Amino acid sequence: MVYGQTEEKELIELAKEGSHAAFEELIERNHKKIFKSVYVFSKSCQDTEDVLQQTWIKAWKNMGRFKEKSSFSTWLYRIAKNNFFDLMRKYKSRKVVFSDDLEVIEGISMKDGLLSNDTISNPSESLEDKEATRKIRSLIDSLPKDHKEVITLLIDKDMSYKGIAEKVKIPIGTVMSRIFYAKKQLRKKVKNLSSYDAKTKD
Repeated sequence: MVYGQTEEKELIELAKEGSHAAFEELIERNHKKIFKSVYVFSKSCQDTEDVLQQTWIKAWKNMGRFKEKSSFSTWLYRIAKNNFFDLMRKYKSRKVVFSDDLEVIEGISMKDGLLSNDTISNPSESLEDKEATRKIRSLIDSLPKDHKEVITLLIDKDMSYKGIAEKVKIPIGTVMSRIFYAKKQLRKKVKNLSSYDAKTKD
């Protein structure tokens, strides 16, 4: 069902009743506003997206506790702000800087042939490009099955959370959670790989 013209109050009630589609519409309407608010603190797009992923998950799990004493966006902002400061405390108030390599991974599309076997066997590709492609494929393939499935649909098929939820037949909140942890694992693997490569070059 399309909720583009539905009033926010009705969407909130539907989301409280368990409508994933209504919740996704609420998130879509508020994403830009909450992103900007968190970015003021983080100054990092990647940190902000991580905070927002956790925010959507917590908001979905706690929809029944939203008493509507404030606007929905204000409620989301409070959750996001708490998540951000939790992240900062976790890293002992140090700025969290993530590898740009993950952005490269997220920009790769198998439908464009960048991760296809043809690309790897293409003699016109440089050895460095081929090796980078192999490493990226290896990192994604090494993820747990459930996480690999959703991150592949997100990155390679450019599917929405709703589309992934329908295809895999799991709640949209579970999709959000799996994607969040898949990205987290990829980031860690990229960091470890970069450290290993640096040591081998010394």
